[in-house]
Parts: sequence; C-alpha cells; structure tokens
Amino acid sequence: MLIVNEIIGNIIADERWNKLYQQMRLEGKAHTIMLSRQESERCRLFKRLPEYNEEIGIDLKRGLVLHDGDILYYRTDE
Repeated sequence: MLIVNEIIGNIIADERWNKLYQQMRLEGKAHTIMLSRQESERCRLFKRLPEYNEEIGIDLKRGLVLHDGDILYYRTDE
C-alpha cells in the first residue's frame, strides 16, 4: 500500500505539471482518484482503488484540504 503525506503540486495551477500529466495520461501511466467532498476535507483517508488493484493511504498535515487537480505522488521510471 502506498502512503502519501503531502501535496506535491496541482495540474490546474501549474502548467508544467499539467503537461506532464497529459503526457502520462496518454501513455496510460496516470491514475486519477475520485473523492467526495467530505473525503477531500479529511487529513487522513484510506482509499481502495479496485480498478488498479491497489490501496492508498493519505495522511496529510492537519488543516490541509485536497483540491481538484492535486498531485499526491509522482514517480519516474528512470
């Protein structure tokens, strides 16, 4: 299971992340997590992703709220 504890960027607010996201999406390497508004306001959350057969734990600093386009994890294969 992957545990993330920070928001590293946003594809809406940062054009560099947006371009990278679009490229990775075309290559089938980007995963999108859909959260309810209530879930996005929680700083600790466990989400099962059945379409990817994975689980993710989100453990953010108290007071942080997830917004549309937030990036929680990025990995290069290099």
